[in-house]
Amino acid sequence: MNQLSKENLNLVRLINRLERNPSLQIKKPRMDDSHELNEAKQDQAGHEEFDQHRYWELKGLETTIRHARSILDTINSNPNTFKTVSQIQDPIELRSKLERIQDRIDVALKTCPAPTVTKLTPSRPSTVIYEIKAPELPSMPNKRSRSLDEQENQSKEVEKEEVKKESESDREETRAETTFRPSLGSHPASNLNSNQEELTDELSQMASQLKKNVHHFNKLLADDQAILLANQTKLELNSDSMNKEGGRLTQVSLKSRSMTWFTIAAVCVVAISWILMFIIIRLT
Repeated sequence: MNQLSKENLNLVRLINRLERNPSLQIKKPRMDDSHELNEAKQDQAGHEEFDQHRYWELKGLETTIRHARSILDTINSNPNTFKTVSQIQDPIELRSKLERIQDRIDVALKTCPAPTVTKLTPSRPSTVIYEIKAPELPSMPNKRSRSLDEQENQSKEVEKEEVKKESESDREETRAETTFRPSLGSHPASNLNSNQEELTDELSQMASQLKKNVHHFNKLLADDQAILLANQTKLELNSDSMNKEGGRLTQVSLKSRSMTWFTIAAVCVVAISWILMFIIIRLT
């Protein structure tokens, strides 16, 4: 019951924290000063980044609200926990608070729409038209041929510049596409890498600990084996000595039995001879 009451208190604290969350406040720009409007226009890119960050925070709040609703449903299904929650705060009031928070999140999401990942269309550089001035009519034929050569060289340079501009624009497009990816995609990859590194470290520590335990148990088993062998030799020697002593005891018991029977027989013979002598004496 203590754990359940703690969960109920945590649920109430979570709902109160969601109500006081600053991300749910709708921030409207002031329209009083024209200077502030000019600054707002200049900082439009920064506001867009802030709206994107706020959008993802609101989405995270939606997931926490779903989690709180699931906890409240489980508490309502259990009568014991329902009693403890009713003692702390009315569950109907908690559910209405969650509904109000959800409405506030919906209103806040309308102010900051979802960020759309726009694919950059490959923009070809506009063909630059260079005005080539007509050369003056030379008086010599050599100058005419030189002007033609200069025109050809200029056209080649123009083509080279266009090719360079196209390659630079393609490079900028690829860089923009790689840098335009949302920052949220990198966080799960970094989290996965950190989790994998932690798991590998823990597994390596467990493997080293298991190796140490195996070596320790092997040493203990070797010591126990030596003790067992020593005890086995002692038991074998004791069994041999016991067998020898048992043979001696059997011999002694046989001798003692024979001596007892011999004494009994001697006593009987003496008694019978005495009785016979008494009878003979009485008769004579």
